[in-house]
Amino acid sequence: MFIRLSTENTIDYWEIIKFVALKTIGVKVKSIEEYCRNILIALLSNKYQCWFVLSEDRIIQWVLITGIRHDFGGTISLFAHTLYGFSPISIQEKEQVKYGLIEFAKCLKAQYILCAPSSTLAEKVCEQTGMTQLAKIYVQEVGD
Repeated sequence: MFIRLSTENTIDYWEIIKFVALKTIGVKVKSIEEYCRNILIALLSNKYQCWFVLSEDRIIQWVLITGIRHDFGGTISLFAHTLYGFSPISIQEKEQVKYGLIEFAKCLKAQYILCAPSSTLAEKVCEQTGMTQLAKIYVQEVGD
């Protein structure tokens, strides 16, 4: 089952969300505390959304964090920011995730769902569900 966590329930599941956020950091951050605080604020203000894939026993199998992006041309996109799996899910469940995100993106009037995979799991899911690779993202640390 694929569900969107309500902002009211974010606090109840914050320790799991924080664990996932820290496990999936793609780049160095100056302050772990600030990073986590910013994610929590974004979730509570609905700028980010948290999604769970639950087993039949309602055990969390996957956690996904998305955010809404607006570009300078006015295009709205739903950005898959974080994906973490506690246990494997079927291709049918991955398709449920994809179509759940598509329906949510339509409600936002978004034109795209974007994902810059920072893990092999996220990359594999993008490929398995038929997403098109547009580009890769590279990073150069600048330093202090």
